[in-house]
Amino acid sequence: MKHKSSNLGRKVGIALFSMALCVCANAQDRKVSGQILDENGEPIIGASVKVQNTQIGSITDFDGKFTINVPEGKKITVSYIGYLGQTITPEGDNLRIVLLEDTQSLDEVVVVGYGTMK
Repeated sequence: MKHKSSNLGRKVGIALFSMALCVCANAQDRKVSGQILDENGEPIIGASVKVQNTQIGSITDFDGKFTINVPEGKKITVSYIGYLGQTITPEGDNLRIVLLEDTQSLDEVVVVGYGTMK
């Protein structure tokens, strides 16, 4: 009987230790929100917001707003076609980022549309 209860105690101890590690790992992430705007103050819909050198990312909504969990010490990159990308260190929890037009790459963008309308 003693042998089974010591195994149970060991399993409970391992489980508690594992949960503590998860809590510590998640505590290092910081929730950052913000808004991406163009030079005229208009929201940029669908801009990419990504934590540099990770797979963590988000896309801006209709109002140009985003929320992303950023690990401590990491930078974020913001990009959108036709605009110059930015890499920034998040200062604070609510960012306002203005993207400037990339006039040199606009020559490379081709928009093709097909359809009919009555």
